[in-house]
Amino acid sequence: MVVIAVLLVTACSAPLQGRLGSVSASQMNCADLFASAMVSQSRVAGTWTCLSPGVQAQFQDIGLKGDDGVAQLASKDPVFTQKRFLGRLADGGYVYSLSGKGSASVLIVWLDGQGHVADLQTGGREHP
Repeated sequence: MVVIAVLLVTACSAPLQGRLGSVSASQMNCADLFASAMVSQSRVAGTWTCLSPGVQAQFQDIGLKGDDGVAQLASKDPVFTQKRFLGRLADGGYVYSLSGKGSASVLIVWLDGQGHVADLQTGGREHP
């Protein structure tokens, strides 16, 4: 858990306040798609294209590229298997609860004006 938290927090910049992507009820937005990828046991198509160019560059800097790179990140310990949307922050962030065997985390995802993931943060703890 600490490894994922450190990678995600250090890899991302401060949230972009006041810039929200559009949300369609008929399809997942990029925040939901990214959160879904973090609890998937396999590659989630389209996740990489949901990342802003800046976040893609930060992921590439740590050796992750494409949908397979996002899946590689999701497969690092702890492995999460369930997500739940908790709501929105005043600054537009999407808040998710992630859980798996022996661990839990909160994932916050901010979207840019084009609806791409522009920033994310995570933090959690392991359960004995």
